[in-house]
Amino acid sequence: MSVEEVHSGGQTGGDQGGLGAAYHLGLRTGGWAPKGYLTENGPNMVLRNLGLREHESPTYPPRTKLNVEDTDGTLIFGSVNSPGCRLTKRFTDELKRPLIIQAWASGDPVPFEFEVAAFREWLVRHEITVLNVAGNRESKQPGITRATFDFLVAALRGMA
Repeated sequence: MSVEEVHSGGQTGGDQGGLGAAYHLGLRTGGWAPKGYLTENGPNMVLRNLGLREHESPTYPPRTKLNVEDTDGTLIFGSVNSPGCRLTKRFTDELKRPLIIQAWASGDPVPFEFEVAAFREWLVRHEITVLNVAGNRESKQPGITRATFDFLVAALRGMA
């Protein structure tokens, strides 16, 4: 069993890093975005081309819940202390969905080796074929888009 598809809410940062890694690896992408494909940088219609569906609500909580609900498990990349990541964690708890948190802060090296091995083991143990990727916004954690991308490419290469 291996990851076949990556979903996210499309926000700048960890979400877009996850979608970019999946696209780079030739995996399907999808998920739910707020009405208007809203991100912190404004509407991003490219998300439609990546298979994200537009939620009727312009707020983040409804799409966050659907992204947890529609996938086999969730990776939170970055700090779980942001409001969005706390909400994602709350929904994984409520819906009893597998969750793994990969801590990362701006300026830190990208986690590899042990962290990649632990993440791969988690994917196999929970039979994750559709992965939800959540993380901090780029404005709050500069460099997180690239760090999420690099981590997932290293972790999923050869598993897909």
